[in-house]
Amino acid sequence: MNSNQDYILSLQAENLPVIQGENKLTLTMLGYCEDQDFYLDAQSITGSFVSDRDDDGIALAPCPEDELDIVSIQNKNELGKYAGMPFLSAGEMIDFQSDHYGNVLMTAKADPTMWFYLDNVSMQDLSGNRKGLLFLFIDGELKPIWNGNSIAEVSLHDSDLLKAVRVESGFQAGECHHVYWYYLETESVVNLDWPVSMAFRMKMKIE
Repeated sequence: MNSNQDYILSLQAENLPVIQGENKLTLTMLGYCEDQDFYLDAQSITGSFVSDRDDDGIALAPCPEDELDIVSIQNKNELGKYAGMPFLSAGEMIDFQSDHYGNVLMTAKADPTMWFYLDNVSMQDLSGNRKGLLFLFIDGELKPIWNGNSIAEVSLHDSDLLKAVRVESGFQAGECHHVYWYYLETESVVNLDWPVSMAFRMKMKIE
């Protein structure tokens, strides 16, 4: 995206999986400004439409959770290991800087292990049995890191206090990357007009 130009977004969808009768469609846009190396806030809009027939369509199946490197915490005594929800594994961070706008710059050792957390205890009225999709962008590109898939499915149950997803970055010395994690809920404990989402972004220098 060039920040000096205006863009009109035009989308067309074909071969959508539908059922006869009323259907719901959620469009989520995740933007990246290459000129400024900046991720835009994700925007979602949900609408309904009516189909006169059933159609299997073409759907991208997410990577199932049992194929992810994931830790589930169900005992309160184990939560202390993840206090502060560190983005990198212990001993891999060299320096950490942040500003009042939420911009983060971390200096790390080579090949750091990155973590993303799904908290199932702090959101009042929204905790419980939930399910969603997880994405990882690096320097504005959606990465197919989940066994070759660019989307992973993650669930949370009543017994889960926290789930932590672990990814080996492969970043090498001298590299600098801008990382963006995004989680979009597809099944919530309550019906909402907008989907629950969580995001975390940070720049990382590797030494």
